[in-house]
Amino acid sequence: FDPLTVPHFSPANADVSRWVMRGHGGVPNKIRVIFNDRTLQYSDNSGTADDGANAVGQNGEVEEMVLRMPGVTTQALADAIAERELSARSQPLATCRITTGRWAADIAPGDVVKLTWPDYPVSGMLFRVANISRGDLSDGSIQLDVIQDFFPVHRDVFDLPEAPGVPAHRH
Repeated sequence: FDPLTVPHFSPANADVSRWVMRGHGGVPNKIRVIFNDRTLQYSDNSGTADDGANAVGQNGEVEEMVLRMPGVTTQALADAIAERELSARSQPLATCRITTGRWAADIAPGDVVKLTWPDYPVSGMLFRVANISRGDLSDGSIQLDVIQDFFPVHRDVFDLPEAPGVPAHRH
């Protein structure tokens, strides 16, 4: 998706209710990625990432999440994915309900929307639509239950290793 073209909600075209910014309690502070290690004849191995500071904030308790990724075959990639997932999944996420007009009726669950709301303060924060209530035609409003999208943090540009005879790509 292009963050510049997603529907943008603000006090000019919507109302926001049920605003919640979750704390760090219950979010993972350790991620373990189980993968098929090609150096071990595709036997299970794991890459891990942990966030000690997050654990301190959770009374020293380890909140581990285990992810199985059979398509991963190298330790370096498993470690990188564990870091990415930890960064994404250990963030406290905002949720809210956006009430707006029928102009947004084409929005579907899973779509990305942008929110700017000075009262919270939020400026251009991206959310995923979790649920939609289309209401009825008598009041002309719809409600979107949304959760902050943590994936944009990981849309960094990086160089992929160059394979012989294949030009390097940028993503």
